[in-house]
Amino acid sequence: QALGRDLPLYDGRPHHFAAVWNPMTSPSHGSMEIYLDNVKVAAASLALPDLAPGSDSPFRIMTSGTSMILDELRFSFGALKPESFLTGGLGGLGESGPEIAR
Repeated sequence: QALGRDLPLYDGRPHHFAAVWNPMTSPSHGSMEIYLDNVKVAAASLALPDLAPGSDSPFRIMTSGTSMILDELRFSFGALKPESFLTGGLGGLGESGPEIAR
């Protein structure tokens, strides 16, 4: 199941992307929430049997034709507070952040 929409990723600035999986939304479903720069941009309820080992629904991070760089990928046991991110909780959507050197 795709959780996506047009987001301001290609503006020459670094962004923080986070996916939060909660396997205990209900006995049969979990929830996935996607955050960009500390703002929730997508959410979905997913049936747990569809995510069983060996299912053909792997977790993917994709863009539509434009390359993107991830400089850190971290898996954590619980949801983290914004202070735990490299951004320090700064730079929400639409806020200016440091310019990326080209």
